[in-house]
Amino acid sequence: MSEDAVDEALWTLRRAVRVQQVALSSWDFFSAMTPMEFAEFRDSLGAASGFQSASYRRLEFLLGNKNPQMVQPHLNASSHEVVVRQLHEPSLYDAVLLLLRRRGLPVADTVLSRPVDASYEPDASVEQAWREVYEKRAAHHSLFLLGEALTDVAESFARWRYTHLTVVQRVLGGKPGTGGTDGVAWLERISGHRFFPELWSARSCL
Repeated sequence: MSEDAVDEALWTLRRAVRVQQVALSSWDFFSAMTPMEFAEFRDSLGAASGFQSASYRRLEFLLGNKNPQMVQPHLNASSHEVVVRQLHEPSLYDAVLLLLRRRGLPVADTVLSRPVDASYEPDASVEQAWREVYEKRAAHHSLFLLGEALTDVAESFARWRYTHLTVVQRVLGGKPGTGGTDGVAWLERISGHRFFPELWSARSCL
């Protein structure tokens, strides 16, 4: 993306969505379990949690959902260094916003100069940039395709989170999560998060 190789990026995003579909299907096994069946082995999980997955955390950081506190579960693990490195590297969305700016779209300086390890906050200039891409699709064809590819990734991630929520509701109910969270309530909060937020909000303006 940083080298303006949009076609190559689109091909990679296409494959990424296929991988996400496989990950989503993995919930089918758990959704077939009753609460009693899950309870038979839940104690064996102890405090084990998805928070401990370095791959998952790096993916969240890569896509732009940066939260320095989420490094803590890896503090004493071999994954700590790579997770911290991902936190301090520009996200995919950072690279996309720089690309939009290079293509002459109105991405504000404050967006581009923000700390890369900070949580991303939606910005009106970015929404306007995506609005221009969609309204002038012929002039920004590759960026239009990129916007749709990124939306595919974000939508797949949202479906994964929502399916996680419904599976936990089915097999765990309102019990606390294994990682010490408040279970369903916590999953309900994060299920509303969307990567690349202006790609979603811009649709209200089209």
